[in-house]
Amino acid sequence: VTGVQTCALPISIIDSLDYLQRLGINALQLMPINEFQGNDSWGYNPSFLFAVDKYYGSKNELKSLIDSCHARNIAVIIDLVINHSYGNSPFYRLYNDGKPLDENPWFNRDHNFANTDAHWGYDWNHESIYTKKLFKRAIAFWMNEFKVDGFRFDFTKGIGNNYKPLSDPWGSRYDTQRVNLLKEIAKNVWDTNEDGIVIFEHLSEDKEEKELAEHGVLMWSNGNHNYSENLMGYTSGSKSSLSWTYFKNRGWSVPNSLVYMESHDEERIVYKASNFGATDGTYNIKNLEISLERLKTLGSIYFLLPGPKMIWQFGELGYDYSINFPSNTEESRTSPKPVKWDYYYDFHRRQLYLEYAALIHLKTSYPAFRTNQYRLETWGTQKQIYIDDDAMKATIIGNFNIYNDNVYTGFQHDGWWFDYMS
Repeated sequence: VTGVQTCALPISIIDSLDYLQRLGINALQLMPINEFQGNDSWGYNPSFLFAVDKYYGSKNELKSLIDSCHARNIAVIIDLVINHSYGNSPFYRLYNDGKPLDENPWFNRDHNFANTDAHWGYDWNHESIYTKKLFKRAIAFWMNEFKVDGFRFDFTKGIGNNYKPLSDPWGSRYDTQRVNLLKEIAKNVWDTNEDGIVIFEHLSEDKEEKELAEHGVLMWSNGNHNYSENLMGYTSGSKSSLSWTYFKNRGWSVPNSLVYMESHDEERIVYKASNFGATDGTYNIKNLEISLERLKTLGSIYFLLPGPKMIWQFGELGYDYSINFPSNTEESRTSPKPVKWDYYYDFHRRQLYLEYAALIHLKTSYPAFRTNQYRLETWGTQKQIYIDDDAMKATIIGNFNIYNDNVYTGFQHDGWWFDYMS
């Protein structure tokens, strides 16, 4: 799966599907589209599980979008928020006194996280048989009525009633009860469609991530900081290593680590490079042309490592508006950002788009890039990856220093080799 998240209107996305198809996108991941409170939001404040948010368009327009994607062999994944709900939810309103009542069949009265930063809205009680039945119905509804291909489940660390103390502020420690509940949720998806896509935004300790990945779940894996360090030219520390983005280096047996360079929660990496990039004489990473060239090199590692990858809105054109635009404050995070179709007509940005498309084509067309036969040297300034598939050998070489440097490598055999990117 190569995905792109968006929160634009359905018709606007339909008009853009040719652009996405040329890029090589085979899955469209939508941020929450079920009815949430207010209009201007990311959608993580949901209230109604079975309704399309009216601000985005009608249910028939959403169905038209999904049908249009399927006609192009593009899967559609929706973001389903089942950790919490907000006050307009009828399931909250039926039993509350300002908080859910103890006899509320669906909600916990109190949150299970001591860390108040991990509290949003009201907390579903996933151990309740009534909540289990409700979410099983919701999953089947979206898959049967709208033909969605799967779900990205938000903040799955919040599932379950085990108390998370301040010594475990984000609930990252292994929790057997939570793992069992999450496997049950995944089963509800696969019972409806055996090929259904299940993604968890979990970000827990790796023991739990590994177990869920090997159960068949794609695990949200934040590579923003690692890729940003390389783009900005700061490659001396451990943060710049890309080793862990290869699933075997995490001890996993399956390539179910959904690595991303950018997401709605992270700062744009070209924005970081433009403001904080390193400089050596005339070589200045703050220069857009230079940062885009470096991003092409990063893309060769990013896309060609096994496992699904995600492109966040206009990342393929080097989008460089801050996550906190327009006022560069935390309050601006969820504000709509400029839709920069004009970037496609900038030569250097379009070259990035074309290189991304070429890399995605390589990844999806040649089985060698979906094998386990990888050797990585991805720390320091010089990155080297060797693909040793029986059918085809490939070598990826990148210099992330801020000056010209020799990269020492050993090709897997002598004879003819071809430079794919040129």
